[in-house]
Amino acid sequence: MAYATSYQLEQDDPQNGANIVYNGSGTSWTQFVVANGTVTYRVKACGSAGCSTFSAASNGVQLESGAGGF
Repeated sequence: MAYATSYQLEQDDPQNGANIVYNGSGTSWTQFVVANGTVTYRVKACGSAGCSTFSAASNGVQLESGAGGF
């Protein structure tokens, strides 16, 4: 989307399902991981004309307890 002013990041994991974990104007995000597991992510861009559809899901990302980020 041209002129994106914010982004929504969705995380999908087997325990909690899909949830928006970031909604803001930055292009990086850090998560503190409290449980190990494999998750996928999708992102959409938003601007004055509305929001795009979500991207295709990422490949599975293996998380390990501790800090991690994109």
